[in-house]
Amino acid sequence: MKKNQKGFSFVEVMLVLIFITLVGFVGWYVWHSNDKDKTDKTTSSASRPTTAKNDTAVDPYAGWKTYCDTETNGCFKYPADWALDSGPSINTQVLSPEKKVKVVYSTNYDCFCGPDSFYSASVDSLVTANSSLKVVGGYYTKSNGPIYYLVDSSLVKQYALAAGKTSEDVATLSVTKGSAQLSLAVYDSSVEELDSAELSAQQANNWFSSSDGTKALLIAKSFYYKQ
Repeated sequence: MKKNQKGFSFVEVMLVLIFITLVGFVGWYVWHSNDKDKTDKTTSSASRPTTAKNDTAVDPYAGWKTYCDTETNGCFKYPADWALDSGPSINTQVLSPEKKVKVVYSTNYDCFCGPDSFYSASVDSLVTANSSLKVVGGYYTKSNGPIYYLVDSSLVKQYALAAGKTSEDVATLSVTKGSAQLSLAVYDSSVEELDSAELSAQQANNWFSSSDGTKALLIAKSFYYKQ
């Protein structure tokens, strides 16, 4: 094959052109692929819903009022639309608007409840840490009147009170504060006379999981001693 005067044959020139074309195509393809990948990632990130972090805990007591007894400095919170009958500290009562839940706070507790078998639906700690006090939800099986009691932890141990368990010969559930015997009880107000209540155990258990029972537990757990 004859070469031209410049020293390159026609075939060699064509091979060089083809090589340059291939290199250019490969370069364009790689660049295009990378650019497309970046675009897809950007689109994917933009279309992905952003979940905002909510580090602020919801306060279940927001807007509630607080009652404090001047004798023992015992305090508890209750919803702002509930009616407070703050007579002598011996017997303060708070009633829900629908009159379905009643709170009774007494600093001269004189209740001869029991001894009788007592079913504990729950045993909870207070919102404000206080290892000496617990909130026990349950009912004396003689009446099945659902109620939350504020009690000394010593009584929880003495009567072996535990969620889902029935304890025998349980007497008065209350709190000893100095020389005072106080009680905070939150209960289903439709059962005013517990001894004459005609509720089944199932009805009593259902109350604890109702909206009224849930709010009653919040009230009982809000108890604390004012410093």
